[in-house]
Amino acid sequence: MGTSKTNMGNSRFYMGIDLGSVSLNIVVIDETGEIKTATYRRTEGRPLIILRDCLEQLQKDFRTFDGIIATGSGRKLVGNILGVPDVNEIVTQARATCYFYPIARTIIEIGGQDSKLIFVDRDGQSREPVIVDHVLNEVCAAGTGSFLDLQAHRLGISIEDFGALALCSNHPAKISGRCSVFAKSDMVHLQQEGTPKADIVAGLCYALARNFIVNLGKGKSFPKPIVFQGGVAANPGVVNAFEDLLDVASGALMIPEHFLIMGALGSALMASAERSCRTVPTDGLLEGVRAALERGQDRPRVAHLKPLIPPEAEHETVDHYYGVEPGDNLEAFLGVDVGAVSTNIVLIDSKGRLVAKQYWYTRGEPVETVRDGLEELVALLAIGSA
Repeated sequence: MGTSKTNMGNSRFYMGIDLGSVSLNIVVIDETGEIKTATYRRTEGRPLIILRDCLEQLQKDFRTFDGIIATGSGRKLVGNILGVPDVNEIVTQARATCYFYPIARTIIEIGGQDSKLIFVDRDGQSREPVIVDHVLNEVCAAGTGSFLDLQAHRLGISIEDFGALALCSNHPAKISGRCSVFAKSDMVHLQQEGTPKADIVAGLCYALARNFIVNLGKGKSFPKPIVFQGGVAANPGVVNAFEDLLDVASGALMIPEHFLIMGALGSALMASAERSCRTVPTDGLLEGVRAALERGQDRPRVAHLKPLIPPEAEHETVDHYYGVEPGDNLEAFLGVDVGAVSTNIVLIDSKGRLVAKQYWYTRGEPVETVRDGLEELVALLAIGSA
């Protein structure tokens, strides 16, 4: 999406860049506030490379920008490299929300590793929206999108299927949302009790929402209307949990069309209103990013260590068969260890010698994993004694 260089005319364009912990978001608007192009890219630990790639795409459609503002947790990095001003994401998030939802009173924003609670109201004289209070999450990311990503990985499901599965639950499990470690302990206990996966997933959604309300809200009321934005707003299970816990009618929690890019959109809107912003050629922006890459600013400042786990340990199953002679009448003993991450099955003889062993990823389905493991063990012994 974009405007061709051949028909740009005298239009003026403004860009907002939001570099967060998980994604890079870029929005370009014209002088009327219309979105001309919007980009959402996961950085995958390579923010400057992704920024360069995005600017190369924008270069095809936009020669210059009449104002640029950076925001997000990486705003200082972007601002220094591109030579543009930066604004705190609290301000840019609120600006975009109030532009599209003038009646909004509470803003819930949850991203990959950050979450924000913003309260807005109208100025008594100008009637313009103003931020009256705001709260940021602490260093722990338990109440953010990374919390859900981690638990989804532990359960062996994609984050895209996470929310839909949560809506299938009629009895969400009780799970601690204070910490990923505590959540894991609760999940292991629930899995060992045979709790349906949908109930566990729904419980995680409620845990995140409850964590946000308690730790950021700290007893405050959440004035309505409430707007929910950020990447986690795409998760219908979390939306349902917030509506239930905040006593909001189903479907009444407002989710912006551009919920993923509200920070960048707010930056672009602020750039269009900021008279001090200078016109910047896209070529110059690219030169700045390429120079930063040549200086190695994208390289992590950490030492590289050898892997602690040998590559063969990454295999889905590891089977070791120690031989059973045809016709042997074997007195054997079976041991099964079901853990949060793995399930281990061991068969020994009466002298304590190892006959066979298996290692499986549990993936949130302990009963099914044990069943599959035993079936494999029977097949293995049948082959060995044939």
